[in-house]
Amino acid sequence: MGRGILFVLFSRALFILGGYIIHVYAGRVLSPSLYGTFGVVLAVMTLSAVFLNNGVRQTVSRHISRRPEATGSIYRKGLALQAGLAGLLGLLVFFGAEPLARAFADPALVVPLRICLGVILVQSLFHVQIGALNGQKAFFRENLIGSLYGLAKPLATVLLIAAGFGVSGAVAGFFLAGLLAAAAGGWLMRRASTAAPAEIKIRDLLRGSLLGIVIFGALSVLLHADLLFVKYFVREGLEAGYYTAAAAFSKPAYWVLFSLGTVLLPLLSSGFAAGDLDQCRRHLGQAFRFSTLLVLPAVVLIAATAEEFIVFFYGSAYAPAGQPLAILTVGIYLLGVTSLLVNALLAMGHERLLAWLGLGAIATDLILNAALVPRLGMSGAALATSLCALGFLGVSATMLARKIRFRFRFLSWVRLGILCLALIVGARSGLLSDFPLLLRYGLLYSAFLVALVMIREIGKEDWQAARRLIGLQPDPKPK
Repeated sequence: MGRGILFVLFSRALFILGGYIIHVYAGRVLSPSLYGTFGVVLAVMTLSAVFLNNGVRQTVSRHISRRPEATGSIYRKGLALQAGLAGLLGLLVFFGAEPLARAFADPALVVPLRICLGVILVQSLFHVQIGALNGQKAFFRENLIGSLYGLAKPLATVLLIAAGFGVSGAVAGFFLAGLLAAAAGGWLMRRASTAAPAEIKIRDLLRGSLLGIVIFGALSVLLHADLLFVKYFVREGLEAGYYTAAAAFSKPAYWVLFSLGTVLLPLLSSGFAAGDLDQCRRHLGQAFRFSTLLVLPAVVLIAATAEEFIVFFYGSAYAPAGQPLAILTVGIYLLGVTSLLVNALLAMGHERLLAWLGLGAIATDLILNAALVPRLGMSGAALATSLCALGFLGVSATMLARKIRFRFRFLSWVRLGILCLALIVGARSGLLSDFPLLLRYGLLYSAFLVALVMIREIGKEDWQAARRLIGLQPDPKPK
């Protein structure tokens, strides 16, 4: 598990860094109004793609991890299924571009939304390739594709925006990067064609994928639907631009934790299939400690200094994005932790139960946004997303605890809460105000980790896990 996490963290770091290069550059070069248009296009594109990328990808990964001798057959059938679904969804976005532009009263949406057809197609294909490599536990090759995409996307997008192509150029950059990643994924999977045939039919993959589409589509809706509500109800274009900035910088924790979940999925699938619940609990325990001890303090720091954080990257024109960011960054972190639980329950084979839970989360999110955004604007959207994420997390955690008797240590949460309060006080006080923002973050984060060691919240097992993470110590063999 350790090296898998290291590979995925490196790939995700490139993805996140590239994404923020795009967002900060677009936010500063484009006007807040056009940046809001870009954010809406990204939301529609991501909602469309994520419904596909996670459903078939997760199904292919799970089947290959259970039947590695049939990798080639499962991979080819997954590609065929994904291409058909992506084509249908991409055409829906293409022909729906003008109606969506009218609904949002923004004619600048039409051309970028039509370019999304190509983006959806190429992204859907390389995500099947990533799923196949993930199922083989080939984490290095899997994340090589992600790293290539993470490097090519900001390069192509920034160059096209700088050349004067605006929002359409930015979306075209996503297409070019996805095309390169799909070509690389096809080359890495070229040997899979010699694998033994599988009895699994395309309709079997479709049946499993439909549930995955609903499950991970629910996470995607919670990530992106709030911006669409802001764009629709708050007709002033600046608000959509501000919220795009807040939404962009609320997501780093989610992507790190979601990537960790993709590493967990094949490991837990194998463990549950073998009946090794102790190993599964150990993997889950490591994942949760990582998500709280290392990721949570960064979330707290951003939430405590949200306005200063936004102004640092975007400039003073985006200061109004600070308030929604303070709320949203916590809610999206909770959604990231939920994605870990979802992957664990998915590995146990509870797709149908999770699908119903996902449908409930989607309905709740839409209702909360429709109720709160007209009254509270951007803060209402952030609050709606955060409340829904909290509910999704609570139900998922209860389900997991009952299924495998996984225990959450109450005392550790109390200690962590006290340290987080101290972190907020330190961040908001003027004691370190003379230091640059990022240096201040580094000092406070280091102090947080030192405090964890002093109260023995980080112990010998955590150091051993860290050594396994960087490859200095092998994973323990099951007894």
